[in-house]
Amino acid sequence: MKRLSVPYLVRLLCRSRGLLFPLTAGLSLARRSQAWGRRTLAEKRLVTRPLLAAALVLLAATIGCRKEAGPTPAPPPAVAVFPVGRGPSALAFDGESVWVANRDDNTVMRLRRDGGILGIYPVGKSPAAIAYGGGYVWVANSGDGTVTKLTLGGQAVGAFRAGDGPAAVTYWEGALWIVNHGDGSLVKLSADGAVMARAVAGKHPGALAVVGAQLWVASQGDSSVAAFNREAVMVAGMRAFGAPSPIASPEKEPGPAAIAYDGKSIWLAHPEMDALTQLDTNGVALAYFPLPGEPRALAIGSGFLWVANTGEGAVARLDLNRATDPPVAVPVGSRPVALAYDGATLWVANQGDNTVARLDLR
Repeated sequence: MKRLSVPYLVRLLCRSRGLLFPLTAGLSLARRSQAWGRRTLAEKRLVTRPLLAAALVLLAATIGCRKEAGPTPAPPPAVAVFPVGRGPSALAFDGESVWVANRDDNTVMRLRRDGGILGIYPVGKSPAAIAYGGGYVWVANSGDGTVTKLTLGGQAVGAFRAGDGPAAVTYWEGALWIVNHGDGSLVKLSADGAVMARAVAGKHPGALAVVGAQLWVASQGDSSVAAFNREAVMVAGMRAFGAPSPIASPEKEPGPAAIAYDGKSIWLAHPEMDALTQLDTNGVALAYFPLPGEPRALAIGSGFLWVANTGEGAVARLDLNRATDPPVAVPVGSRPVALAYDGATLWVANQGDNTVARLDLR
């Protein structure tokens, strides 16, 4: 039998506050009846006191219910859509402009926040990832295994060998870090392209995230995550699925295609399993969230976790303070595959219709 605690009684009364009107109406009718005038004062008190007490309790519960319901969810953001090149696959923000990697055009585009095109610049074959750091834009080209170094004016000032199928890139601790989907490696390059370190990351790695003083790599092929220090030495490695996951022996490649860090937890997106996993910074699984729609990209911004659901043409918004609440779906375009947050706006690359969407989060 459930313990009758105060919070439980409040929840119970929340469901029963519709009785407030019948109770007060019954009290009013009793006072108006002909028999009421013939009752003694003591008899009247016997009738009215329980009804008044019940009405007051339900009124208090109604106020408590409003507190229990929590804050009203934020409305969905306004969405604007702009055309870009063919096969937009990645996004980056340089502090002023948004950069878009167009996989099928072998170009990158620089956009103003209003969607205006500032420039289109050639890079390597099939650009798959892009990052800003150290005053330059870095483009990982999966088709030829190189990284292109661009000035903010779009001038190519270097092209460096990265590995077999570079899939993700980030600039951290004064160096460029790349994971290669084809050979499973993590490569650390200096700003002039010299190889500073190389390590085995996993099978089919495809995503990177800085977590405190470590760089985390998510690998889809073996459903793993690995943490590396500044010297590219692996300091931790674990399966991406932990105890909370309902998947014991997955037949598919269920591993994470995206990783993000919100300052407390690490989030992984599993497109093959239509799910998210939440980890602590020790790699212990905290929660598992089914999320239909082929979640493929993640971003943190304005107190929310944003998830690109490629199969549904929408971005899902999850409140980081109320993660168990149902996500809010925001339609953005056909096959969203990449996200970038610029401090006030979320940008989405839609590979299916060659557009980017801008979500105003202010």
